[in-house]
Amino acid sequence: MTTPDTTPRHEARALTSQERADLERRALAAWFKDPDSTQHKPAAPVQARCASKAKTDKETGETHPLHFVVIHAGADILAVYRVRPVKDYFMLRRLARWPRDLVRLKAQ
Repeated sequence: MTTPDTTPRHEARALTSQERADLERRALAAWFKDPDSTQHKPAAPVQARCASKAKTDKETGETHPLHFVVIHAGADILAVYRVRPVKDYFMLRRLARWPRDLVRLKAQ
């Protein structure tokens, strides 16, 4: 049986422009360090974009934002990282399964 994650987190809030820029830089660095990234030869330049989507808690009915960093080259999505607030910083985690409404997230 797994124990619940009790890591202290930031309150649900929007990211500042400085935090967004730092997350995009870190996500691009992580993507370029991945050995699989050298196999892709995108026609367009590789870019990163922060995106947010609202999630409603089923128990309390409260809405809070989920933040993602989408790595894309033109219309091709190469990777998606979930932003997880932990203590005094934000942690990035690469997702194996992307959110269904990812096209809308990339366009924002």
